[in-house]
Amino acid sequence: MSTLAQLDHAVINVHFDMDRAEPLFQALGFTLTPRGYHSR
Repeated sequence: MSTLAQLDHAVINVHFDMDRAEPLFQALGFTLTPRGYHSR
């Protein structure tokens, strides 16, 4: 019997507006963490 690997988290790069991507991924069943920002 084989053991299935468990996925803890994933990073997904979107090629469009992050704020528009959030509800799309939530509708697909993903649980999202609060949005982070990189310093410039």
